[in-house]
Amino acid sequence: MKTTAIFMLIFVAFASLTAAQNQAEPTGAAEASAQEASAQEAKSAAELDKKYQAWVATLQPEQQAWEKVLESELGGFYLPIHKRQKVAGQSNAWDFVEDDPDLPRVLLIGDSVSRAYTRTVRSELAGKANVHRAPANGGPTATGLKKMDVWLGDGKWDIIQFNFGIHDRQTKLADYTGRLEQLITRMQGTGAKLIFANTHRYPLCPASIHRRP
Repeated sequence: MKTTAIFMLIFVAFASLTAAQNQAEPTGAAEASAQEASAQEAKSAAELDKKYQAWVATLQPEQQAWEKVLESELGGFYLPIHKRQKVAGQSNAWDFVEDDPDLPRVLLIGDSVSRAYTRTVRSELAGKANVHRAPANGGPTATGLKKMDVWLGDGKWDIIQFNFGIHDRQTKLADYTGRLEQLITRMQGTGAKLIFANTHRYPLCPASIHRRP
């Protein structure tokens, strides 16, 4: 009886230890690799943020305030890109713009297509306008309704060019137009002249979406 009891205690202890190890340790090479990759990614992100914050600390207060807005608005995809570019000393669409008070202020709102041409517009209008960009990738009209006040900020705008289209390709036409009208009304309230940029064609969209106003 004593031998059986001791055996049972050893068995239970061994089983408990094995279960604890199984919870704490990878169950296979694939899981171990995934955990290692995740840990490395987290380490890289922390190192990047440390360098980025050190760079931000060198900026003037207005520039630092702009970077704080970008940190809260760019999201998990664009913010790391922005951080890497700034740490590397590279210019991008979300550069801080120091206004020339004698020039009109222009705001670009739109998706990644407008992000791609923002720096070109700045270059073409250098000495003619202060060209800003909303602190985010525009996305669909639903996002615009939530974020428009943040995108407009507190400054006065003379011209706002905006685009909402490709990210609404799955949106019902009535919903799209209704939201777009609300956004236009909000932007008109700034007193700015509005310019609507047509979205580029999308092969899988119904023809009716290409003809949106």
